[in-house]
This record gives sequence, structure tokens and C-alpha cells, in this order.
Amino acid sequence: MNEGSSSAAHEGEIAWFHAGTDLSRSHALDICAELVGHVTHTEKKLVLDAFQSSLAVPWCISNQYYQAHVHHVYLEEFNQIGGRPAVVLLVRHDMSQDAHQQVLDRLRSEQEVDVALVLGVRMDNETPGGSKEVLSGPDVDELDAMYGSTGWEYMELIPDAPKRISEALMAHSSWPGMQLTEKGTSKGGDENEDEMGEFQTFQDPFLAAVRDASDNTEDDPLMEMFEQIHTKLDYVKSLPYGPAREREAARVALAFQRSVP
Repeated sequence: MNEGSSSAAHEGEIAWFHAGTDLSRSHALDICAELVGHVTHTEKKLVLDAFQSSLAVPWCISNQYYQAHVHHVYLEEFNQIGGRPAVVLLVRHDMSQDAHQQVLDRLRSEQEVDVALVLGVRMDNETPGGSKEVLSGPDVDELDAMYGSTGWEYMELIPDAPKRISEALMAHSSWPGMQLTEKGTSKGGDENEDEMGEFQTFQDPFLAAVRDASDNTEDDPLMEMFEQIHTKLDYVKSLPYGPAREREAARVALAFQRSVP
């Protein structure tokens, strides 16, 4: 199978895997199974059985903008990422700065991923008295900046991690076979114009021109790309104010920048 056909075969897959020897495969599999279970509303044991058997776990993304059928898969190596638009990488949060840098260097050598998440797992350390203490590790903001320099978003394994992962995956609007909903294909709306904040200056004149042009243009890849950006903007508008909204707004801005010749 050539590289092009291999990439096409993985366009609807979300890859999960772990890096570093400090996090065992069994522990990583258990965490991934639990998170995927939350995201897909599937029993954890079923997800774990599927991953241990190298099988994919189906997920129907269904929100107010589009519906898409995708799959979660568990990978063993970095070099298996190829062609997959979304990757969730597990690492030990409390490993050394040098170890994080090694992971970062490896990520730099891989192809660009649309949804690129690094999930830091804090480990417990058993004290001589039998109690457990959580190892601190590097500063979260420092790791966020480190991984962010290569386009990867760093987050900790905290209770709302499944929600954040779902938000990031739903923000990707180029899944194969994706079907836009009525809201996703609408050419207008009655939303408050102030909702987008700074993005309103980008949204108004530009998208109005794109919508007018798309009404008179059929099968134009450029128009399709602009409509995808429009869909992403609508998704950002639906998010509450906060870090998640800011991150997704930045992703849209980057997507637009890359689309301009």
C-alpha cells in the first residue's frame, strides 16, 4: 500500500498511544480505555478489550453543526501516526524536563496533526510509611509552552479531561463523510454580533463575501475550505468564554492563515 492510500485509510481515525518508558503500556491502555469510554459513552471493558485486540472503537460525532462516523485506535509506535488527523499522546507529567524534551523532539519529526493533544499523567509515589504522595513534576505552564511550540496542546489528566478532548475532536471539521446539519450549512444567523469578541472583525465582511460567492460557485475547493472555516467559527461561538474558547479561536485563525496563498 502506498503512502497516499495509507493516509486516506486513516483519515477517520483518532490515535491514542503513550510515549516514554516511565508509563507502562498496561497503565496507558487502562487510562485510554477509560477516557475513550467517557468520550464515546462505551463501557470501559469493551474499549479495553478492543484496544488489546488491535480493534477500533467506533464513535459517531453528533453536534449542532455536523455528524461524522470516526474510530478510536490504540497505537504502539510513533511511526504509526501517519495519516491520522487526531492524536492523543499520554506521557508521565512528573518525568524529567529532559524526558519531556525527548518526546518533544520526536513529535517535531512527525507530520503535522490537526488535533494534537498531549495528556500528562501524574503518578503516585508510595512513601516508607505506606501512604501515597503525588509526584509534582515540571510546571504545567512550562510544559504547555514547550509542547505548544510544535503545535501540540498539553493538558493534565484531570476530571474534565474527557470534555476537553471531546471539544478538541469536535472542533475538527474535515472528517471523511462528514454531514453538515442545518445549522452547519446555514448562511446566516441571529446570534449576537458581539459574541465572537475580537473574531467578529474577521467573521463579518469575509464570510459574507464567501457566502455570496459560494451561492454562485459549485464544486469549488476554495469555497469548500472557506465553508469549513465558517463551521469552525460557529463552533467557537458556541463555547463559553474561557481558555477552551481562546484555544479554538487560535486554531481557526491558524487555519485561515494557512489557507491564504
